Amino acid sequence: MIQSLQSLRFIFVTLIFVGHFTYGMSATDALGDGGVAFFFMLSGFILSKSYENKVERGDFRLKPFVISRWKKFYPAHLLMVAVFILVNLKNLHADDYLRMIPAIFLVQSWIPDKDFYFAANSVSWFLSSLTFAYLAFSTLLRIMQVRQHVFTVAILVSYILATYLVPATMVNKLVYVNPLFRIVDFILGMYTFQCYKKLKPRLKATDSTLKSSLKECLAIAIAALPFLLYTEIDEKVRTASIFWLPFFTLIIIFSLHEGKGGIFTKLLKNNTLVYFGNISFMFYIIHQVIINVLHRTVINLQWNLSVPMAFILFFATTILLSSLLHKWFARKKTIPEKYRQTQNT
Repeated sequence: MIQSLQSLRFIFVTLIFVGHFTYGMSATDALGDGGVAFFFMLSGFILSKSYENKVERGDFRLKPFVISRWKKFYPAHLLMVAVFILVNLKNLHADDYLRMIPAIFLVQSWIPDKDFYFAANSVSWFLSSLTFAYLAFSTLLRIMQVRQHVFTVAILVSYILATYLVPATMVNKLVYVNPLFRIVDFILGMYTFQCYKKLKPRLKATDSTLKSSLKECLAIAIAALPFLLYTEIDEKVRTASIFWLPFFTLIIIFSLHEGKGGIFTKLLKNNTLVYFGNISFMFYIIHQVIINVLHRTVINLQWNLSVPMAFILFFATTILLSSLLHKWFARKKTIPEKYRQTQNT
């Protein structure tokens, strides 16, 4: 496990949380879009690092791999769907239940209709698109191991052409949500790992803490740029691709600095941050439902909370429940031993 990347997971899921926090303020699309792009890329990177040797040896088996992934998040996903139904029971109609069916089976992101791909636990569209990436992972990794540059360029060219042809009214329905578009983020994360693997032996162990810190500072500054420029960029670009090069730089720098890095690497290797990174996937799965439930509760009880106090309450509650659910669903009874491989996303 690369500890600094685990901590970055928590930082980016926090950005997503802030982007979805609407108590007394508007949603911030830039934070959600950037956080999701980072998670797709990091998933491609981490899984490549974890499973490359298995794929090379021919030991990789798709079914146990996909089941191990689903066992990690599917029970929590179903729990959030159940909570959503209980909370909204009086307002739900037959059509609402019908639209939940694809979400229950995590195929909703294939349907270009927001009433379907945002049904029930709205953030679970990410799980739907990620499942497709899991299914394609071993095939993609085999191609990456022999033709990574040509393959990646071909994918990028195809993405650019496809995105250009997407009508403005379909950007969110396709470019933002659809698995065929979002797998490109995942593939770029896999390509990032291939670059990391080649760069790691060339890393100079003699870099001073100051020099390493400057590199990390630069990587953070580059990663912040798309958020600052977000509103000035065309929707087709800001949905995902504006984040790719900055996040490539961020992941490369901090993964290479894991052994001996600068001050930012040392901060990110803090045990508390690493733990929060470990529960960040659970945090992502439950955060939207928790925000909605608490928002409604505060209004119904007529609590006069300030925005900062509400944020602390919502965030702390989500952290606590994420930790409890992470421990519960990580039990051996929940994930059979034969499927308990790596727990990275």
